[in-house]
Amino acid sequence: MEQCQDDDTAYITHYVILLDFLINTPKDVALLRSKGIIDNYLGSDEAVAQLFNKLPTNVIADVVDSPYYEHLNNMDAFYNKRWNKWKGNLKRIYFQNPWTIISLNAAIVLLICTITQTVCSILSLKK
Repeated sequence: MEQCQDDDTAYITHYVILLDFLINTPKDVALLRSKGIIDNYLGSDEAVAQLFNKLPTNVIADVVDSPYYEHLNNMDAFYNKRWNKWKGNLKRIYFQNPWTIISLNAAIVLLICTITQTVCSILSLKK
């Protein structure tokens, strides 16, 4: 219906394009579902991902006029920064478990103690 109107108010179309930008895999659907952004009434996350990836296929909409365009650019710029990718990989791969965080803290404390002991032994040799 929005495609047939004369004015440029394609709010739902722009929102669908935004969701298509955000949803590529079933993991994306699971994340959005866990945050309460979308509800899944289709049964599987795969079906929802396919639905949103196929919805804007034959849609005519100027994405630049979208109220979400600035947000999409900001998200894309944030994602493309190397530091943010490294931080995301570190959290996703290495810090899923609280035991890994505890072991990292223990390793840091052990490293600090080792460096302190080395510096103290070098200073005591010079005296």
